[in-house]
Amino acid sequence: MPKKVSTRKEANHFFVGVMLDRMVKASVAWNSGKLIVREYGSGETDFWKIIDVTNRDELYEFMKSGDGGKALHFYHGEMTDNLKRAAGLMLEKYDGDPRKIWQVGKNNIEEIKKRFKEFHGIGEQLASMAVMILVRDYKELEGKKSFPFLVPKENVHTKKVFRRTGLTEGKQTVVEVARELNPDFPAILDEPAWVIGKEYCFKNNPNCKECPITGVCGKNI
Repeated sequence: MPKKVSTRKEANHFFVGVMLDRMVKASVAWNSGKLIVREYGSGETDFWKIIDVTNRDELYEFMKSGDGGKALHFYHGEMTDNLKRAAGLMLEKYDGDPRKIWQVGKNNIEEIKKRFKEFHGIGEQLASMAVMILVRDYKELEGKKSFPFLVPKENVHTKKVFRRTGLTEGKQTVVEVARELNPDFPAILDEPAWVIGKEYCFKNNPNCKECPITGVCGKNI
């Protein structure tokens, strides 16, 4: 990730990194984002204008082999198309400046997530991740003051772990319970639940023996 997002170049690196953070390691996505921004724009230049007018085949070749001969992403064709689509929207709605996506007033988390999701390839999870990083790591959107407005994602892993541990019952949602348990920062429960769900709490044959919360889990399997 870039160290900050105060300049347009840093914001471009951040936004492209978010777009690429699918089906690859985060470190790969952020490094690829840096390489793309460096190749097609530096400093405060018009990165999205350059992407917009760059021939699709040329951009595809860079995505395919721009990391010292290696692809910048496993789905380099799809990501090429996503970048081209993003350029048009970024220029049309945000004057080629990703910072304008999150400059909508304090605590307007849902509106910012909605704006991220307008870009092809950025769904609920990536949008939530982007907002989390902006608030937690870059102190945007008033930093810690926005923590109460950040909530965990309702995905297969978080829902499974919350239900099996007994945190949610009946029609309760992950978000509702997270707000009750930690109203100052509900989203802090997101990553631990996701990791446990992915690495231990399998749909079939969960690894309860090695799970770090096995001693307090209700094991509602």
